[in-house]
Amino acid sequence: MVSRGQRSAAALSSLHLVVGKMKLTSRNVMARDGYRCQYCGSDKKSDLTIDHIIPTSRGGKNTWTNMTTACFKCNTTKDSRTLAEAKMTLINKPYVPALMPILMLREHIRNASEESWLPHIKHMIPMDM
Repeated sequence: MVSRGQRSAAALSSLHLVVGKMKLTSRNVMARDGYRCQYCGSDKKSDLTIDHIIPTSRGGKNTWTNMTTACFKCNTTKDSRTLAEAKMTLINKPYVPALMPILMLREHIRNASEESWLPHIKHMIPMDM
């Protein structure tokens, strides 16, 4: 018979089986950026969009390093201009994440509600992202 502790350890160790790169999606870009506008710092989730630092109209690509989270106001202000042209700066430089363990752990916890350790750690994981 497998104990609860062994089940928990096996479930957690399964997280290490996820390898490779994170898929480039709007949701993952926003998660990487902490669901904050990277121009003004706004965290109003319903107002967030994705901005191309080098606009696609100017040859910018859909890449981790060319996409960032922006609120509607900042994205509209920047428009199809470069950062220098718009006289705007980024709070954080975009980067390519290897993996997002907190997102994987959050999903794992949602799927493992019967685990005995869940009540002890659920408060530590943001479940509303």
